Amino acid sequence: MIDSIEPLKSNDYFITTSQIKSLNNFDQLNYFGSNVHIDGDDILFLKGNLLYPKLDLSDILDKIKQSGVESLNDLKGDFVITYYNKQEKSLCIINDKLALEPLYYHVEDSGVVLSTNFWKIAEFLDFNLLDVDIQALKEMAFFLKPLSNRTFFKKLYIFPAASIGKINLETNDVLIEEYWDFRFNYKSEITVEEASERLDAAITLAIKGIVDSNPESVTYGIGVSGGLDTRIIPHYLQKNNVENIESFIIGEEKPRCFILSRDHKNANDITEHYGIPHHISEYDSEDYDEKIFYDVKSHPLRASNILKVITKNLPDFDVLLTGGYGTVVGGHIISKELDALSDAELVDTICSTLSRINPPPKRTFKSIVASTLNNILHTPSIKRRRLKRTYINGVLTKDEFNIAREKISNYIMIEKNKQKSNSDIFMKYHLLLSSKYGAFEGLSGTKKAYSIYFPYTLDEVSHWPPDYVIGRKVLEYMIYEKIPEMAKISGQNKQITIHDRYRQTSKIQLFFLRLASYLTYYLREPGLRYRKWIKSKRFREFEVSIFKRENELFHHIFDVERVLNESEDIHQLLIENIVKIKYFLDVVASKDYEKYT
Repeated sequence: MIDSIEPLKSNDYFITTSQIKSLNNFDQLNYFGSNVHIDGDDILFLKGNLLYPKLDLSDILDKIKQSGVESLNDLKGDFVITYYNKQEKSLCIINDKLALEPLYYHVEDSGVVLSTNFWKIAEFLDFNLLDVDIQALKEMAFFLKPLSNRTFFKKLYIFPAASIGKINLETNDVLIEEYWDFRFNYKSEITVEEASERLDAAITLAIKGIVDSNPESVTYGIGVSGGLDTRIIPHYLQKNNVENIESFIIGEEKPRCFILSRDHKNANDITEHYGIPHHISEYDSEDYDEKIFYDVKSHPLRASNILKVITKNLPDFDVLLTGGYGTVVGGHIISKELDALSDAELVDTICSTLSRINPPPKRTFKSIVASTLNNILHTPSIKRRRLKRTYINGVLTKDEFNIAREKISNYIMIEKNKQKSNSDIFMKYHLLLSSKYGAFEGLSGTKKAYSIYFPYTLDEVSHWPPDYVIGRKVLEYMIYEKIPEMAKISGQNKQITIHDRYRQTSKIQLFFLRLASYLTYYLREPGLRYRKWIKSKRFREFEVSIFKRENELFHHIFDVERVLNESEDIHQLLIENIVKIKYFLDVVASKDYEKYT
C-alpha cells in the first residue's frame, strides 16, 4: 500500500479507511470523487446514469435516510452507489441489475478500499506480479471474464450485480445480498403481438429517459452495424423528435476489394432511409498500440476488444446509443433444447457456448456447400453446441479447466435451489457477461453511453415465456409491424429478410429467396471478419511485438510458440485475449498504473 495518491481525473470515486493525506477526509473515510454529496453525518458517492426516478444526490440520500439503501432497488439506470453514516460506521452499496458500473473492493485487517476505477485501486494497493491470480487470467482468456466475482488480483473482488452490500468498518465483515433475479414466465399467456407492443413501449420509455437526461444540444452517435438492434435506434430517436444524429460503422468496408460488405451495404440502406449522416471507420484505421491501451484501460477484466476498438476516427457526437445487451431479447445461442438438459449437460453447454475452449469450426469447401444446401432446403434451427475438449496443451491445463467448470457448476446449483429453469439460468449467466465499456457498447469508455434495452426491456422480458427469445421472435415481429422498412433489409446472418419470412411465400419462392440470400452473403462477405484480421500481417507483427517483451510470469503460464504458430485447434479470438493478458501483465510488472486511471 502506498502513502500518497493522485486524484482521479474521471467521474470515478475512490474510498479507503487508510490515512492518506492527499485525499479528502470524512470521519474515518479518505476519498475523492466528482459525484459526492455530504449532509451532516452522511456521505453519498454515485457513478453512472439514472433514468428514473429523476433524483439528484440529495434526493437519493434523503431516500436512504428515510427507508434504507434497500429503497433504491427501484432505480432505473446503470449505476453504483456507496453510502456511509458516521453513527453506523459502515459502508452500504447498491448497484444496477447487470453491474454495468463495476465496483472493486478489498477488505483486510489493515483497512477497506473500494473504487470504481480498477487501476486506481491497483495503484493504491501497490499490486505486483506476485499478487496476480493466474486462474482468473485463464478464465478471462477462455470464459470471457474471471468467474465468481474475482479479478486478476488475488485479494481484489468485484461487487456482484443486482446486490445490496454492507461492509462493517469496525469488524470488516462483508454482507452481500441479491435484490433482483432473472426468470422467464412459463405461465404467461401474453401473445407475441402483445409482447411486441410492450417491447416497443419499453424501448420508447428508455429513449425518452435518455433524451430527458441530456441537454437538447446533445448529438447522438449510433454504430449502425447492419444488425437488428442498431437499425431500430434512429426510429425511436426520431419518434422523440431528436434531429442531431450521427451514424458510423466499424469494420472492413470492401472485403471483396470492389464490393461493399453485406454489413456496410445494410448500414447504407438503413441510414439512407432515416436520412442521417453516415461515417465509415475502418477497423485498422488506428494503431494497435493505441487500441489495446484503451481496451486495457477501460475494460481490463473482460475479453479483448483490440480488433474492433476505435476511439478517434469517428464522427463528432456526445452520447453513444447502442443495442448493447441485446441478448435479453434473444439470439442465436438460446435453444429449445436448454430445458431438457441435465445439470451436467447445462454446465457443458455454458462451457462450450460462452467460452473459447472449443476449436474453431473447420471450414472446408465441402462443409460450406453441405451447410448451405441444408439451410436453403430446410428452416435453419438453433442447436446446442457440444463441449469438444477440456484442455489445450501449453495454454489451458485440465486442472485449470476443471476449477472453472466447478465454479460454473456451483453457480448452476445455487440457481437451481431457487427453483429456476435451465433457460432462466443460461440467460442470466449470459446477461452477466454484459459490459458497458466494450468497444461497441461504449467505445472503450471514451463516450457517455446507453443501451436501448436497459433497463426497461430487461424487466419486460421477464414477463415472456422463453420461446419468445428463441430466434429473437418478438423483436423480429415488432420490426415487421412497427418499422416495416427495416424488415426488408437483410440481417448480419445468411437468413432471408424478416419481411420475406413473414409474408406468404411458396416453397419454391422460399428456396430461391434463401439461395439469393446465401449467394449475396458469400459474394459480399461480412464487414466484421475477426478470424481474418487476426491472421493479418499487421496484427501478427503487433502480436509478436507484445509477446517478445520479457515477462517471466506470462512465459511461465503460456506456451508462446504454440500461440504464435496459431495451431488450427486454437480459437483465433482466444489468441486476441492472450495478447491482452500479456499487455496487462506488462503493466503490472512496470507498475505504471497512473497512466491507466
